[in-house]
Amino acid sequence: MDGSGLKQGLWVENLGPTKWMGQYVNGKKEGIWVSHHSNGILDELITYKNGLKNGADYNVDENGYYHSEKGYVNDTLNGLEVQFSPGGRINGEETYKMGILDGIYMTYANSGMVAQEGTFKMGKKEGDYKWYYNDGKIASKYHYIKGVLNGPFENYYENGNILSKGTHKNDDYDGTYTEFYESGKVKKMGQYKDGKETGEWKEYAEDGRVQAQGAYADGKKNGEWKEYTEDFLQLTTTKYSNGNVVGSPSEKGVKAPAIPTDNSAPGKVGPPAETGNTAPNTSTSTAPGSTTK
Repeated sequence: MDGSGLKQGLWVENLGPTKWMGQYVNGKKEGIWVSHHSNGILDELITYKNGLKNGADYNVDENGYYHSEKGYVNDTLNGLEVQFSPGGRINGEETYKMGILDGIYMTYANSGMVAQEGTFKMGKKEGDYKWYYNDGKIASKYHYIKGVLNGPFENYYENGNILSKGTHKNDDYDGTYTEFYESGKVKKMGQYKDGKETGEWKEYAEDGRVQAQGAYADGKKNGEWKEYTEDFLQLTTTKYSNGNVVGSPSEKGVKAPAIPTDNSAPGKVGPPAETGNTAPNTSTSTAPGSTTK
């Protein structure tokens, strides 16, 4: 220390299990400081200016592999941060603007393929977000506005066919919702309003025949619902009021309806032009981070 009691010159400091070494100027850290693990391998290298972190910061694990790379401006994260898994494989990238997530955000699977990609703006998700399977094929696509799910979404099976699609409004399902079989044929179709089923809904067998249909009001079954058995030889009619069964359901044997042959039939709808691999492990369109319906 100098005559004023301020640290000057080269110093070695023990902080916890690591040993730090670097320069002081007038009591403040200046320039490159380094620390080492107990086995002598570099632990961290960081640049200081006027006592504050300014510049690159490199972290290394005990085996000598990168753990993270990031940058600081006046002790505040700024720019791209890259995170690594044991062994040095990249598992994430995120961009900061003076301590706030702002820019590209990506995570990676063990295979090294992109697992998730999107963008932050002022700390909130903004624009299109995509999730991928381990083989790199798309699993789901959602759209955010100021951190809130708004706009179209799509989920995919691992074979590349669409699993479900619809629209979000303020984090809720809103508008037409369609769910598909893995073959690409329609399984279910109806409307949402403010996150609740509304109006007529239909469920289809994979051959295109209507398996069940009825109406919802404010997310609850309402009115008459008709449902066929799997072989389409028995029809059950049930009346609902505000989600509650009214009276006793009626059952009767019927002649099985004909299988649609028109390619425009809902059960004949195929996957969209863009293919990729499947959506999250749900049969509905629940978005990562969104409320399950």
